[in-house]
Parts: sequence; C-alpha cells; structure tokens
Amino acid sequence: MASRKTRRPRGQQRAGFPDTEELGTKELVFGDKKFYVDAKSNEQGQFMRIVETQTSGRGRITLDWDKAHELRDVFDDYLKEIATLGALPQDEEDQKQVKSAAIRQGKRRYFVDLRENTRGRFVKVTQFSGPNKLFVFISAENLQEFRDAFNELLESHDGTNPPPTSTTPSTNTQVQSGGGAVSTTSRGPSAAQVSDASLPEAREVRAGGKRFYFDVLQNDRGVFLKLSEVQARGRVHINIPHSCWSKMAEVFQQISAELPFPGATSVGESDSTGE
Repeated sequence: MASRKTRRPRGQQRAGFPDTEELGTKELVFGDKKFYVDAKSNEQGQFMRIVETQTSGRGRITLDWDKAHELRDVFDDYLKEIATLGALPQDEEDQKQVKSAAIRQGKRRYFVDLRENTRGRFVKVTQFSGPNKLFVFISAENLQEFRDAFNELLESHDGTNPPPTSTTPSTNTQVQSGGGAVSTTSRGPSAAQVSDASLPEAREVRAGGKRFYFDVLQNDRGVFLKLSEVQARGRVHINIPHSCWSKMAEVFQQISAELPFPGATSVGESDSTGE
C-alpha cells in the first residue's frame, strides 16, 4: 500500500516558474520508488506532469490536459487486460509486450506499453519530443492506485483553465487488442508547437501485426523523418534526413516496379492513415 499525500494548495507557485500555477499534486510512494503527479496551468492551458524518483535515477513526462484524459483511459483498459492474464513468462530472457497504445500531441508522441517478464508486469510510458525520449515505469500491482490518484486530479481540476479553442478536426482513435496499438491523432498543434505547424502531419501504415509511424521533425541540423516500427515484441526507429527523401522514394519505386507481381503486398494487407 502506497503512502499518498497532497502537496501545495492551488495557486501556490514553485520558485523559478512564475508563469505556471500549480493546481494540485499527489505524492505516491511504492517501496523505494516515489511518484509526484502534478496538475498545472499556464497561459497555454492545463497540463499534467508525472515525475518518478528512485535510487537508480529519475524519470518524467508532461502532457496536455486532454491527452491526460486519454492516458487515464489507457490505464483503465490495461487494468482490465491485467485481470485476464495468466502466469508470467518462464524464460528469463523473454520480455513480452502485452499491449501498446500511442497518443499524439502536436509533434510529441507517447507510447504506453504493458509488458511482462519473469519478475512481473509493468507499464512503461514513453514521451518522444524530437530526438528526446523521457519515460516512467509503473508496476502492474500499483497501477490501480496510481490511476486513482491521477484521475482524482483530473476530476478535481477539469475546466479550471481550458486551452484556447481549436478549429482543427477532432481526434480519430483506432484500437487493436491482443498486443496491437491504440493510435490517437492530434487535434492540432498547441501554441508550444506553433513554430513546427508548417511541417507535414504524421502518417501511419499498418501491415499485418505491425505499425509504421512516419513523423516529420526538425532539430538544429534540419528536417528529418523519424520512421518507427511497432510490433508485439517492441519498437525500433531510424531517422532519415530530408536531403535523401527523394532518392529513397525513387529506390522504393524502382524496387516495386521490378517485382514479378505488380501491386502485391508482401506482409498481409496494409493501409495508410494520415494523422
């Protein structure tokens, strides 16, 4: 059983962040691991921050208020899934990804993975923002209590400081169970990502049990494509600089034209979806 505390009343600001108002905070302690779940607000709207601390290091993620609701819904789905699972894997080297969800927020993408190994089950929440990767780990046995604290903050402060109204089309969600993915498209870039608004929207290609995500990003070296492959056992990605996109497209076309079965698909039926 975790110890849980509520710190800093609404309106009290943390030193060094005069433009950010802290609405509420939950502190959860699970053994040698401690979580701080913060509900915050600034001129761009409300957001949630999760900070994980333990002796071996520190992790954190930050997400907008509406995406925090989506993360809470993923937690609910995983709790139902965990209740149906049987024995843990017996092979020490076998780490299985039971289920995966993807949430998109502007140029950020979040992957929420339910995994298991011989030591137990856990949820890994990973935040990708450009080349940076941040993450937190929540054990399955503590997920219910974590979810309840997270949801309590959401319900207590819903609508306290709503973000500016967006005219961008609403979210599309695709769900695949049994180790598949929940893919959530963005409602449009927030003010924090407005400088990247001219970049193309992300794309998704499905092929059998795999998902391929195409994210156009930029850093101090220029524009690049982050191509991610997601399947049951994990995720890998490569970064492709803009300077070679045209050449790679030509290679794909040449290879496709040389196939003896025009229009065929090599890995099941696939389709693509713009986000």
